[in-house]
Amino acid sequence: MLPGSMQAIRLYDPARVPENWRDIIRPGQFAAFAADVVSGAACDDEGEPFASSDAVTCLIFDSLQEAETLCRERVARHPQLRFDIFDAAGRTQPPIITVVHESRSERLEGNRGSRRLSNVFAACLLALAPVLIWFDWSRHDGLLIVPTIVAINCIVFAGRIVFLNLTYVSIERAGRQRLAKYHDRGNG
Repeated sequence: MLPGSMQAIRLYDPARVPENWRDIIRPGQFAAFAADVVSGAACDDEGEPFASSDAVTCLIFDSLQEAETLCRERVARHPQLRFDIFDAAGRTQPPIITVVHESRSERLEGNRGSRRLSNVFAACLLALAPVLIWFDWSRHDGLLIVPTIVAINCIVFAGRIVFLNLTYVSIERAGRQRLAKYHDRGNG
């Protein structure tokens, strides 16, 4: 049962004019895409997988509040569901809101808990690097070389972890700003 201001449409339908869903959604509308939390496979709003990639649909809403309300209701009934809600720009930017069951929020990529843990791991790698270099150069006059190479790799890997976490923070911040923009307009 679909609410009156919501429509489920196939992403690409060669029999429809226009064929692509991006040509149907209007500014001020929002699209919700459902997926399985564990596998990431696209599914319908009740959690049923699509028969083929040609059958994939999204839900289009007239307001962000309607989209979020329906997605939260469906996730409460089907905890394996994840909804990503986008504005009319579609998937050109990260979702405005990602809705998952609270028991599954730790499965989201880049969640605060995993970022915190990976930052601790990066700090440990950075603390280990000078110890390895000291071990190599003070005890063996730089003859082992392997501890120094491992230390350099620790520094590079820690840098990549920190950069990835900063990217997640930036994406999260941009999403909050876009969400605030819609709430300020009264479209939320």
